[in-house]
Amino acid sequence: MAAAEKQFPGTAGQQPETRQLSCRGQHSGPAPDALRETSGAQSRPVAGGHSLCSALGHLGLSFPPPLICAASDRHSLSSSMNTASIKTSDGEFTARFSDRGLAQLDFPDRAPASDFRAQDLPPRMRAWLRTTERALRLTLSGRVARALPPLDLSGGTDFQRSVWDALRKIPAGKTRSYGEIAREIGRPRAVRAVGQACGANPIPVLIPCHRVLAARGRLGGFSADLAWKKRLLARELIGFKEETWLFPAFSNGR
Repeated sequence: MAAAEKQFPGTAGQQPETRQLSCRGQHSGPAPDALRETSGAQSRPVAGGHSLCSALGHLGLSFPPPLICAASDRHSLSSSMNTASIKTSDGEFTARFSDRGLAQLDFPDRAPASDFRAQDLPPRMRAWLRTTERALRLTLSGRVARALPPLDLSGGTDFQRSVWDALRKIPAGKTRSYGEIAREIGRPRAVRAVGQACGANPIPVLIPCHRVLAARGRLGGFSADLAWKKRLLARELIGFKEETWLFPAFSNGR
């Protein structure tokens, strides 16, 4: 458990937008299954307009790749949301709320996450923020959060939301592989697409994509500093192999 006691390395040198893609898997490019699952379904309208992916889909185009589409959509969505910072012993997270609930949770940045004060939030969102704070601190400490705020996952496709729902069912202290998640949602051949859906997870930690490992217990990839994934797993007393695979789908995820 020494790993859990080490000073957690910072994320200096990373661009803020990179960390907003919190659990985004590291892939060289989408496989055919991934394209069918992630870009085949239209993205939801964002902030009163249509997303970049949706517009390209109407034109019959498949670029930008799904991960870039997710980043673009999330940036548009976050600009219309109420934002508040959450201070933890691991740094200052940024929570973004829509009128439906918590829609995005970003890892700490070097600069203060937000000047927005909690008392400036509407009363309902202040209650959501308090619940988010408690749940985040419990999960970061390796304990179980019994209550979560309402989650607004409307920015995801049907396939992505099915993956995120499966992630929420993984108990603390347990893991699944990408292949196991694919089979659980009834799409056993969509292992790469499952990895990309994990990568598009807008609410890391609380939707525990860190509990998904590569085949045979290997750590797998993580778009934020891998120390985040190691720290979260160590605090839940989860063992893993240090060998890192940047392309979990290539190991069949089983």
